[in-house]
Amino acid sequence: MKILKVIPRQRIGRIKIGMNREEVYSILGMPKKQETIEWIGDYHIEYDNDKVVFIEVPNSIVDTHFVLFNGVDLFGTEAKLLVKYISEYGKYDETDEELGYSYSFKTLGIGLWRPSIFEYEMINREEFQELDEENQLDEIQNLYFESVCVFQENYYD
Repeated sequence: MKILKVIPRQRIGRIKIGMNREEVYSILGMPKKQETIEWIGDYHIEYDNDKVVFIEVPNSIVDTHFVLFNGVDLFGTEAKLLVKYISEYGKYDETDEELGYSYSFKTLGIGLWRPSIFEYEMINREEFQELDEENQLDEIQNLYFESVCVFQENYYD
């Protein structure tokens, strides 16, 4: 397993905010089509004037990588606990309309996202108990975030 370190407002692994396309391509290879927003391998990268302004990786990368912030596994830590931990380093945007699904730590330049809100307490709810096993397993995955990103200062302004 490889380790991808998430450094606030700077990088995920070897891909850095501010890199130009050629630098990104020399590490990850060429995308099928050059666009403002590209998927290259496991990376989702957005450019402004050919410079990286946003980097995202999905949790599917956990088959080959640990994705760490200050030594904490971002995809192996329950969402509620992860938000609490990262909040020790900076506040998240409490006005985010998708709060619970997404957390944007603008002062850190880190974002977290999951498609659905699920907490352990919900396992005992009737709605959950009525789901078939496959759907229950899908819902349980939402205890964790599905993607993590870093972004440049003022990205969301």
